[in-house]
Amino acid sequence: MHGLALPEGQDLCRLLILYSEMRQVMSWLETAINASLDGGIREGMAVAAWVRFCGCFESTAGLRAQPLQPKKIYTKADRPLIEIFRQIRNKVVAHDEQLFPSNSPLVVLNADGLAIEALAMRASYPLHCRDQLGEMARLAKIASEWLEAEADRVGAEIVAKINGLPFTLRQMQRDSAVPFEITFVGKQWP
Repeated sequence: MHGLALPEGQDLCRLLILYSEMRQVMSWLETAINASLDGGIREGMAVAAWVRFCGCFESTAGLRAQPLQPKKIYTKADRPLIEIFRQIRNKVVAHDEQLFPSNSPLVVLNADGLAIEALAMRASYPLHCRDQLGEMARLAKIASEWLEAEADRVGAEIVAKINGLPFTLRQMQRDSAVPFEITFVGKQWP
């Protein structure tokens, strides 16, 4: 095999990275939603999924310079969920400002009405118990399927572009590329 570095290959790499990340989100959400794990482990899986899912829709450097665009993937009805998920991630996960905080000062009184203790109580709602996890799992599945189809489309375009070149040019590109081998469970492809 010979590898060719093509500009279109960067887009294919980006799509496959995002696909891999969405599959990871789906796996973590399945664990957070279905498993009878310790609450801390379930919460960690939910937090990881929440952060990774939202990150796929935000720009960074490198291959994530082109994040996923909800308009290309989701129906008009589903698109607002992405912004809701971002807000929850920002408020609950990143900054720990519970969306529905319950901070209550308490004064403990004895039988005679004398104050014996001053307390503050905070109740929080664990992320892994949020109803939105099921919706996120559904949207992650949709995104994963879209990414797989888009990667297949881009890959087919790359193959067609190379195969559309004259034979001599294809041969020159092949001969200038570094040869490599890929081994799959005991099977070699030269």
